[in-house]
Amino acid sequence: MEKKKYQSITNPLLPTYEYLSSSKAIIENDRLYLFSTHDCFPGRTANKLDPVLYSFDLDDLTKPTYEGTILKKKKVPGIRKAGLHISALSITKGLDNCFYLYYSLSSKHFFDNEVLVSKSANITGPFEFYGKVHYSDNVILGRTSREEKKINPVIFIDDDKKIYLYVGYKKGSNSPRLYSIHKDSSSSDIVYELDNDMLTIRKGHPLNIFSETKPNNNSFKKHECQMITSVRKFNNFYYLIYTSKKGYEICLAKSSYPDKDFVFANTLLSLGDSNSNPTYLKQLNNYLGFIQGDLLKISNTYVLFYQRMTNHTHYARQLVAEEVKKDNQGFKKAMMTSQSLNLSPLNGKGNYKSSLVSDLQGKKGNYFKLGKLLLLKRGPYLTQSGKDRNEEADQYIKHFSNNSILGFRYFSFINTKTIAITIKGKAKGNVIVYTSNNQELASIPITPSKTYKTYTSSLKELIGIYPLYFLFSGKGKLDFKEFQLK
Repeated sequence: MEKKKYQSITNPLLPTYEYLSSSKAIIENDRLYLFSTHDCFPGRTANKLDPVLYSFDLDDLTKPTYEGTILKKKKVPGIRKAGLHISALSITKGLDNCFYLYYSLSSKHFFDNEVLVSKSANITGPFEFYGKVHYSDNVILGRTSREEKKINPVIFIDDDKKIYLYVGYKKGSNSPRLYSIHKDSSSSDIVYELDNDMLTIRKGHPLNIFSETKPNNNSFKKHECQMITSVRKFNNFYYLIYTSKKGYEICLAKSSYPDKDFVFANTLLSLGDSNSNPTYLKQLNNYLGFIQGDLLKISNTYVLFYQRMTNHTHYARQLVAEEVKKDNQGFKKAMMTSQSLNLSPLNGKGNYKSSLVSDLQGKKGNYFKLGKLLLLKRGPYLTQSGKDRNEEADQYIKHFSNNSILGFRYFSFINTKTIAITIKGKAKGNVIVYTSNNQELASIPITPSKTYKTYTSSLKELIGIYPLYFLFSGKGKLDFKEFQLK
């Protein structure tokens, strides 16, 4: 069944039945294209489905168009071995005006050795297998005895038409790093320069960054790289967008060169809006999990694409986006919001689904571990009814229980008089609505109900831009569907 066109102005960026594990952005002919690997609800393993493509008209970023499956697993050599899936896409337009997809293969506990490339004359495909990245002596990258498992290739073509490939590897533990040059006995951070055929390695050398053991480059302390996810060039500077070793943090490294002298620039976003290790789970505003980011300049706005976690697993991720501010000192850290590419506060009057939620806090805090939710029975989470599908979105928040908090950022309030919530569940108590500085706006008594029921309350006057928070105080558990502001 074909995916349907869908209109959205909020996070998540796409229909709530769509689960995308990572997305890479490219602009072509005044359209934004997002190439995405594909999770499958309920999320038992990563990247189970074929990658898909969505596009947006740059003049109207509220209306995504589903372009279809852009790469079929059955057409990729070796994909059936060990139940492998396509992961870690990177897209570029080659010097021949064709489009090249770089990717690796993986399963839940296995990474393949090679970097694969598919090619298409059109940005929307179809993409056909083109070849494997190899050395000038035709030895496939990853086939030598000293080389480790390859993950997350990133392709970048500079203004001088030099082609660079950044490749991650997995060695021993679950910490992927950049990989070392052919026949080099040491493991170090590496970037390869490719020939114009997009496959042949011309040369490679260490980046000398991200290592905890490099005393001459300690700017990355506490933000060491686990995986490069994108490379961009803005205002003559090169930026590596990467996931830090924390897994839930997207960071930025900066240099005047594409292949050396990178220094830590800033953290772009942290799931849970955490600035430290999640020792104290109550400090987190949302669930943690492994994420990948891509930063793109659209007109005069910098937009960060990343993922949020749903259904208490690492493997039911959804595409979300935030505006990233930049000034003379550099890029600023963004916060998880409900706004997405709307890039402005939501109207203080309207109907809003639970899927917009930007904060999910349990009484005991939130944290993901090994693909499952730690403290699963103690906090609210996003889910849907039934199995994976491509229509009839019905996402809701489950397990809204005593002292749990749901947050939505941000709204522009003028003359908002009432608030209504639609919930169900075997629970009794009050849903307290509040905003910044714990300012209470309403207290809504609720009673048990097996079907969805709407409760309405007056709302204290609020003028300006504010977040909204809902806290349940009582006994039992609720399913939270939506709310309305009038």
